[in-house]
Amino acid sequence: MNASFGTDADLAGVVHLMQEVFPHPERFTIERLAWSYRQHPLGVAAVGRCFDDQAKQIGNYALVPLKLTDGKNEIVLGLGVDLAVSPSARGTGTFRTTVSHSYEQAKQQGFAGILGIANAQSAPRMVKALGWKHLPSLTTRLLFAGGSGSGTSAPYTPSLFSTEPFVSAMRKVSFSNEDGWQQSWNLDLLQWRLSMPGARYSLHVLDDCIAVSTTDKVLGVPVGVLLKVFAFQGVTRVNGAAVAMRLVRHHKMPFVVHWGLNPILGGRGVSLPKRLQPSPLEVVLHLFDDSHASLDIRLDSFELLDFDAY
Repeated sequence: MNASFGTDADLAGVVHLMQEVFPHPERFTIERLAWSYRQHPLGVAAVGRCFDDQAKQIGNYALVPLKLTDGKNEIVLGLGVDLAVSPSARGTGTFRTTVSHSYEQAKQQGFAGILGIANAQSAPRMVKALGWKHLPSLTTRLLFAGGSGSGTSAPYTPSLFSTEPFVSAMRKVSFSNEDGWQQSWNLDLLQWRLSMPGARYSLHVLDDCIAVSTTDKVLGVPVGVLLKVFAFQGVTRVNGAAVAMRLVRHHKMPFVVHWGLNPILGGRGVSLPKRLQPSPLEVVLHLFDDSHASLDIRLDSFELLDFDAY
């Protein structure tokens, strides 16, 4: 195993494996993996890799730094991404070996454990074969829009936080947490997350929050996707109907979907059936030892922007 990733050549084998395994190979580029594995504000990813006898990479599991907080306690986990085993290596123990290598690297880098966002096929295997804890599934809702949808929206560019009303809005955002376990956000992390190569995001300023969105299709129908809501200081309940209407007006799409949990996001919606939900959807947790067992870690707030689904 070599987890150093000192040059772009180190990433080339990962790219080849990802393009071999996953259905949308254009998503996996050296630029995107460099962003994910090397450029996170908290440090580099811990990566487990396996190779065959011809030095071809046949296994990969990357753990990107993820700091969770409940307002009193903090813990740094590895957010599991890009888990892949070459079709030619399945059934050979490569899956377990790759994950074990990622454990070793993560422990060396000081991670306390792993949070995995897995599909419905992988999650049970990680629980049964590796002893991980299966956390409650996070739901997908079709949000009901209402009100005028007033506010300001713009496609994200790195200069956006230097222009109004986004400058003033960011000064009002509360990144502190009073609502249970969630990712510890700050401006540096947000700017890094919004810089994911190939992604297209929009930012929306409303009376009570900043929202982040993108677009997708569900059964061929274009939808706005609410990725994250950051409430302003002093706000205890964000008007979810107004947020949805702002996305409807900006994206010119009649439907808005939201995946995950955010206890501060109000409004009504209807849960989508499994067949219409994005994948991955299952959340699994593994702590390397018992030193953090008393924290009762769970996800009280976790949305699509908290990992790299979009």
